[in-house]
Amino acid sequence: MISMISEARARFLFEYGVSETEGDGTGIIVTDLATTYRAEAHARDQLLFEVGVMDFNKYGGDIIFRVTRPKDKTLVAMAKQGFVFFNYKTSQVVAMPEDFRTKFERVNWVD
Repeated sequence: MISMISEARARFLFEYGVSETEGDGTGIIVTDLATTYRAEAHARDQLLFEVGVMDFNKYGGDIIFRVTRPKDKTLVAMAKQGFVFFNYKTSQVVAMPEDFRTKFERVNWVD
């Protein structure tokens, strides 16, 4: 499940035109992952990953996931990945880029 959540994050960011690393060395780094499993899922089950963002702050925020099995409308898992922006050239956490922020204007902010 964890690898599928990571793939869902990558696809979500790609859909919004967000690269996980930019030419200037800035990228997204996952700082934590919390997952709550609610039901079993098995190999070859078709799963739906609903992905969103919330709780933005100066340096990052949370990417949230709801995983369901559409066939029987079962909630399989919920997850949250915390993330920050990190400059791999300077090895420092950096402020959220303005172009990222504008892609998600309606997201709540936590000071």
